[in-house]
Amino acid sequence: MKVVAITGGIGVGKTTVCDFFKSFGIPVYHSDVTAKQLMVADLVLKDAIESLLGKEAYLTDGGLNKSYISSQIFGDPIKRNALNELVHPAVNADFEKWLLSVSNKNNKPPYVVYESALVFENKKEAAFDALILVTAPVGDRIKRVIKRDSKTMSQVSDIMNAQLSDNENVKKADFVIQNQDLAKTLLKTKEIHNKLVI
Repeated sequence: MKVVAITGGIGVGKTTVCDFFKSFGIPVYHSDVTAKQLMVADLVLKDAIESLLGKEAYLTDGGLNKSYISSQIFGDPIKRNALNELVHPAVNADFEKWLLSVSNKNNKPPYVVYESALVFENKKEAAFDALILVTAPVGDRIKRVIKRDSKTMSQVSDIMNAQLSDNENVKKADFVIQNQDLAKTLLKTKEIHNKLVI
């Protein structure tokens, strides 16, 4: 079964594009959401994260202390890479299970979508049959993230600076969706879907 990656920096609207694919009947695996769930639910992974970042990585209720984790990793590439090396194998194993369950369904889809912000950063391009890059103007992205996550402009800038620029990624993508106007985004997503089902 074909696996198509949807990627792009913070605030570009990957979730919006994924929702359009879902509306066409395409299963979507949200790797970033799953990573956060596994960081809480997988006790071996949780212990490893506490060893790397300290007990402060978790709140007293057991949830992720996202602001603390962000402060630890976005200014420190070594810690960020170390965290990725802990989390990604757990996500990959979970994705393989998910893919198997989708493949075993009677009405097997023509392809599935794997959503991740860090496909290019993690050099995972070769793992996918096609790559879709979602982009948006920097100003729009900053506004969206500040509104969605209650982050400061400085915090958003730190995250964006840790991700590769669109200019670098556009060259590697099979398809690019400029997500500024929702109607145009939907049309472009449908156009890509029609090419992928062939």
